[in-house]
Amino acid sequence: MDIDAMTPKERQCHQELGLCFYCHKQGHLFRQYPQTEAGEGHTCHHQTSGFAEPTDDPNYLKRITQSKVLYIPLTVRGVHKDVDIEALINSGAMATYIHPCLVIKLCLSTTPLARPIPVFNVDDTPNKKGTITHSVALRY
Repeated sequence: MDIDAMTPKERQCHQELGLCFYCHKQGHLFRQYPQTEAGEGHTCHHQTSGFAEPTDDPNYLKRITQSKVLYIPLTVRGVHKDVDIEALINSGAMATYIHPCLVIKLCLSTTPLARPIPVFNVDDTPNKKGTITHSVALRY
């Protein structure tokens, strides 16, 4: 299953309810799936009782239930064209961010940063895509 195949509203609902992006059940997260012997695919180990599995992290449930994520329609105005998108608004962000693929798609000019900025997911885990290395000047 391709995680990106979900609509932004489906992703938001899954985050707010603490649902797995793979099997759509509560009690675990997609990254907790063990890899199969071939190294591909995942096996679901959710509980059928509907209760979440115990975790050693005391803030796990708090982070899921207090997710402050919102999608809004937005028009990005570029030099050559305007593009309508749905933007992810996360009240925990310390600045305004844009996905690098959107920067390329819109042909936006970038400026290298003096120091890379580390990126963390909504659940405080380091983002697998790495750090932010460039800035983009946007009007909104």
